[in-house]
Amino acid sequence: MAWNAVDRFWAARSRGDWDAVVAQLQRGVSITMLHENAELSRGEFATFLRVMHNDAETTVRRRIAGGGRQIAILATVARPKATYECAGFYDLREGRIEVVQELWLARGGSTMMDFV
Repeated sequence: MAWNAVDRFWAARSRGDWDAVVAQLQRGVSITMLHENAELSRGEFATFLRVMHNDAETTVRRRIAGGGRQIAILATVARPKATYECAGFYDLREGRIEVVQELWLARGGSTMMDFV
């Protein structure tokens, strides 16, 4: 596995190193939380990650790279009272993350088939 900004980003998330998390993001990073259809600032995103990963076991289960600049991650974040799945899509530029798109779902909640 190549060690790039997304790998460093998720490793820092797993160990709770928030300065290292933010250091992997470009200054003008575009952050979209797909499940909320919301755009976040770097600071808002860092706060969200602190809450989600606090007292959690974070496991990256799958990583797919497209041409070295686009990377998709599937991760599980197991917290004491709930487990979440995160599908993250990232674009890299100049060695750091330029675009973040994450979709978070609670495991054991509603399924897509509930809406059909």
